This record gives sequence, C-alpha cells and structure tokens, in this order.
Amino acid sequence: MSLKANEFVSFTRIDLGTANGWQETPELFLKHNENCGTEQVTTIFHGAPGDSTQEVVRSYPVTRKNLGRCHNEYHCKECGIVYRVDSSG
Repeated sequence: MSLKANEFVSFTRIDLGTANGWQETPELFLKHNENCGTEQVTTIFHGAPGDSTQEVVRSYPVTRKNLGRCHNEYHCKECGIVYRVDSSG
C-alpha cells in the first residue's frame, strides 16, 4: 500500500458495533469526537442575503464503506474506531 504525502492510515480496528444498538454512547466514540479531526471556522448562510454566521465546524478523517442500501461502516483513520450505522429505520 502506498501513502500520499501527509496521509496517515490507522491499522488499528476497534469495533464499537452498530450505533443504532448502543444503550449508552461508548467512551471511545466520545473521545473520537473530542480528539480526532480538525476544527475550522466557516460561514453558514441562512437563506436570506446577509443572513450568515461564523461557526466552528469539525471534519473527521473517516472512511465510509457502503454495506448495503442503508447500512454503512465508518472507520477513523486517526484513532481506529469502527462503527456501523443502519439508517433503514
């Protein structure tokens, strides 16, 4: 496997299961939300001209693998957690 410059891939896989089935949010998922990714300031437009706000957003280095029509698996490249989301309802 060849990596591009500034590309990091976590070879660790910590499977947290399917998010829809969590009774409580796993501690590792909370740590992922706090520590992984990067924050940046962006302008959010609210429809009307001149109606915008500056907000901090966070983007995560996560890959998504489609497992089916409404079933996806997410893998964080930084911390290695893996979880699935079934949005079929």
